[in-house]
Amino acid sequence: MARIYSLVIAILAFSATSLGAQEFTFVVADTTVGFDAAGEASFQVTVQGFETDIGAGFPTGMDGFSFSLGNDPDLLVPEYLTLSDDIADLNGGAGPSFLALLYADSGDGVSVGVIYDCGSGVTMEWEEPTDLIHIDYSTVAATLIGGPAVTTTLEFDSSVIVHGATVDNIVVFDYGAVAVEPLLDDATVTLEPPAASFLRGDANGNGSVAAVTDALYLLDWSFGGGPAPECLDAADFDDSGDVNSLIDALLLLVWTFASGAESPAPGPLVCGPDPTDDGLDCATAMPGC
Repeated sequence: MARIYSLVIAILAFSATSLGAQEFTFVVADTTVGFDAAGEASFQVTVQGFETDIGAGFPTGMDGFSFSLGNDPDLLVPEYLTLSDDIADLNGGAGPSFLALLYADSGDGVSVGVIYDCGSGVTMEWEEPTDLIHIDYSTVAATLIGGPAVTTTLEFDSSVIVHGATVDNIVVFDYGAVAVEPLLDDATVTLEPPAASFLRGDANGNGSVAAVTDALYLLDWSFGGGPAPECLDAADFDDSGDVNSLIDALLLLVWTFASGAESPAPGPLVCGPDPTDDGLDCATAMPGC
């Protein structure tokens, strides 16, 4: 098996040469992924290729491609590489004649090599952005659990080592006799923690809503120099996006003693996240939620 991998790498890792004015690009879209309370998440990205219409030869029929896409192994683990429908449907559904889907030795990337057909002249044109390979990732939970949002990069990187060798980012023509280095458009991946759960109205953060106690806490914070709520979302009883201690305290008391309106979601009775994107947040996890 190692010999087969070496053959794939040898065929695809030509030095890049010129092909007139034509220009090609590998791209992965930016993505935002939410991880759960255990630091776990999974997501898929798609590597696409396209040709820019800047030369008389557009669109150019090509024979294959290879790329290496690196990742931070402390944050992400590449789990699966799968062919796009466009690649899998080649040769009447038989797929490409030559295929290598490889995982980096140290978990810091993947490498892919594809030749569409070895002999019959089947080519592919990237007149529009074309899906090439889908890559599934999972997060390294131990790194993310309990932490803040993290931004990382999926970077086209020909220094990724697979089975002791590297694979170039290239598009190939004439069965590998000509190799063109494409432009590379890396992806930013933002990993976001779960939204904090809280009880709306629990201004003092003790895990329950008691109208008098929480109302006095709000008023003492604003007018008596008392401590600030650790969860401003919880203190914002009317979900206005701004904690107005006098109004929020009054509405909390009216709800309890005068059958006033219950606060918006998640409400004062069952913990939940804030469905409103209003800039308020919880500094720490709320007790009991």
